[in-house]
Order: sequence, then structure tokens, then C-alpha cells
Amino acid sequence: MRPTVLCVNLPADKLSRVRFACMRLSLLVKCVEQKDLLQPLGALCGLISAQADVSAPDTPFTGEMLIMVNLNRQQAERLLTALKQAKVHIPLKAVLTPTNMHWDCIRLHAELTAERTAIETGAPDPHTAD
Repeated sequence: MRPTVLCVNLPADKLSRVRFACMRLSLLVKCVEQKDLLQPLGALCGLISAQADVSAPDTPFTGEMLIMVNLNRQQAERLLTALKQAKVHIPLKAVLTPTNMHWDCIRLHAELTAERTAIETGAPDPHTAD
């Protein structure tokens, strides 16, 4: 699969700058639509089958995220550097993994938010076992 960047709820100006950075790095950009927010992340990039009975969330989801799919370390570092140089601030970024590919965008957002909060407050990592 071609290296891809999934964009969730990015405003037009930010999305435009992400697209430009990705174009320069030969990365595909895919915007996740509201109707697809509850699909597994892996389905959004064609790695697993989509779920037929999934619809849009009941309430609008507005969280911004960027998900890197099939980027090697160098590509990811170059993308992050390009976004920083372009002054594109997206607080929640992730790499698609075998675990999170089965999550939907809302769950990933919740997990990333919990991790960020733990880091900022010095609380224990919410994902480590006691």
C-alpha cells in the first residue's frame, strides 16, 4: 500500500498545507468523512474490510487528527518536519498499528487524548497494566 496520511476534521486552510507537504513527499492524502468516522481505521485505507452496518456518529465529531499509514521512519520524520515548517499544528497524530487499525476515529481520538493528558499531568500512562 502506498504511504498515506488520513486527515480527520482538518479545516480547509490546514488541510491545504498538509496536502502540499504530502505532495512534496509523494504521500497520498485521504480525508475521513463524517459518515466514515465509525469505520475501522484499517478499512479507511483498504487494509481490512469495511463494516456494512456502520453509520455516522449521532453527534458531530470535531476532533482534529492526522494518521500516518505505511510511512517508514524517514517519511514520517520528513512529514512532521514539513508540517512544523509550514506552521501546521495538529495536536493529535498517530501511526496506524496492528492494534489501532481495528479502532474507529473516535476511539483513536479518545486514546490519544488520554495519553496526552497523562503526559501533561505526569499521571501514569493509561495503557500500562498495574
